[in-house]
Amino acid sequence: MTSRERILLALQHQETDRVPIDLGGIKVVDVTPKGYFPSVP
Repeated sequence: MTSRERILLALQHQETDRVPIDLGGIKVVDVTPKGYFPSVP
């Protein structure tokens, strides 16, 4: 099974041969105190 087939099956909530893994396919959101408290330097 290719990685593409694995992802498509997982998105359809069907069983795959193993768990699909994403290694850096999305940006990481950096949560800082400034986002919650704008007055923090």
